[in-house]
Amino acid sequence: VYINDQAALEEYSNFSFTEEYKSSSAAYSRNQVQTVLGARIIKPDGTIVEVDVDEAVAVTSGRDEKDAYKKIAISNLETGDILDYFMHDNYRLESMNMPMQVFYFSRPNPVLHYSVHCEIANNLTAEWRSMNGAPNLIEAPAADGESIILSVEEKDLPKMNLAIWNSFWRDTPMIRLNILNNASNTIYVPGSARKKGVYGNIDAKEIQRDAFNYFRNKGYY
Repeated sequence: VYINDQAALEEYSNFSFTEEYKSSSAAYSRNQVQTVLGARIIKPDGTIVEVDVDEAVAVTSGRDEKDAYKKIAISNLETGDILDYFMHDNYRLESMNMPMQVFYFSRPNPVLHYSVHCEIANNLTAEWRSMNGAPNLIEAPAADGESIILSVEEKDLPKMNLAIWNSFWRDTPMIRLNILNNASNTIYVPGSARKKGVYGNIDAKEIQRDAFNYFRNKGYY
């Protein structure tokens, strides 16, 4: 991120993130999500200043202060700098599927280069839809023969339209990706669910049918 004015400096001068989240939904079944943050500052003369993430401060909020997260200030960040950072989520899920992944091809700020690269094990079910003019994911077998690669690469993404009459979900180019463990014995699988493999641009009616079956199984109607 190029910090070109005071507004950008204020926006990127600190980060908040949940370092670890745990839950359990059945006996001997555990779910865990760990977030790793890394950042560095690149000065105009090329000097690189590493950000010490260990300096992040624990913060609590919400009722009874149970919503714990960490916050870190990006010190020494100045106008004219480049902030190079990443946030990596590591999921270990035994009784639930991975949350839906959404890749946006329009951002609040212009983006020079954007790429998506997913490696999905052959025993999983991957379902994706390209929406509102977003490109399609390109499917290719991985070299190890045990997974499928889904990827796409775009340059010069436009600035997101934030006009008052804009409908985010109807207007923003995006790819929605579901990665499901439909072979699991501990995760609910609708009878209409698709078997292992990759399924692109599924008809909305198919997705609705899965959702209806899920709610019917839960007794909501």
